[in-house]
Amino acid sequence: MAAMSKILGCQYKQSPNLKKYRLDGWFHNGSDSDSRGDMVGWAECKWYGDGKKAFCALNVPKYMEILHLSQTTMLPSYFIFREEGRFGYIIVHDGVMHRAKFKVCQTGGTAKGRTPNPDDIEPLIMFDKSEIIWGK
Repeated sequence: MAAMSKILGCQYKQSPNLKKYRLDGWFHNGSDSDSRGDMVGWAECKWYGDGKKAFCALNVPKYMEILHLSQTTMLPSYFIFREEGRFGYIIVHDGVMHRAKFKVCQTGGTAKGRTPNPDDIEPLIMFDKSEIIWGK
């Protein structure tokens, strides 16, 4: 979120709500010392390490949440991800309309070394990788 806030020319706040179907954070134009200010947009983030490539997917409830926030507030929403050594983002909604191409698939999996959950394979919004804007 720090890298994306530089691109947007604003500050960011990571959500203190760590429940599964809640957004990771948002962008605002407040200062470092005072986080009050006008909102700039919404963010969902995924980090990929160990040479893994971005899996450009959100579960349907998370997608619906970010979409609803953009439609209600007329602020853009971003799906931000980090691969080893770089980050990218997809503009999910620009505050007026859907921006990113996607399809809906039942897919997913369990990360190596993690105990499988019953919902590891689920309906996912799969974004077209051509939608990725790579940052520096």
